[in-house]
Amino acid sequence: MLAAATAALAGDLHPFGVDPRAALRGGRPVTFHAETAAEPYEVQVPWHGRAVVFHGSFQRGASDAVRRAFDANPHARVLQLASGGGWVGEAVRASQFLRERGIETEAVGTCFSACSIVFAGGVKRRARPDVQIGFHTANYNGMDPATVERLQTRMREAYEAAGFDNALVDEIMRTPFERMWIPERDELRAARVLTD
Repeated sequence: MLAAATAALAGDLHPFGVDPRAALRGGRPVTFHAETAAEPYEVQVPWHGRAVVFHGSFQRGASDAVRRAFDANPHARVLQLASGGGWVGEAVRASQFLRERGIETEAVGTCFSACSIVFAGGVKRRARPDVQIGFHTANYNGMDPATVERLQTRMREAYEAAGFDNALVDEIMRTPFERMWIPERDELRAARVLTD
């Protein structure tokens, strides 16, 4: 019975990289959940231990959850991302951590807004063929000018540290929060957003 169930699941991977056969073999992903975020996130370490999977919004605590998942799983070398965005500060912290640890990034689902900052932290960066990566500046409603300038600087520095083409970074910084700029795949390669 177990062999038949395993065979039926062969090749059937969860869209975020978790192999459902893990439960049949007794493996269990390690999962960290957002406890208080307005938009939840989930960080998983699949049974195979080669990746960490992030799904959701980069809200308070998300960068720490990513760090804890990699700390608990030292063989993981890739962060798989599916996120509509989140907070610039959390994204920058996650991006810096990835770069310091030499972690690769892979967009496995939509990667918009703050997710693109995290994605930039990968020492190698790739996206699945049907995945879009979208950029814009942050939402600065109600922030004082000094805070706005600091956040814009942190965003720009994260993209520049990744080696993104300056023209692309300038376009990102000109794209208002109300819009999403989604470059074509060829543009992403030419601007060094995608490295693989």
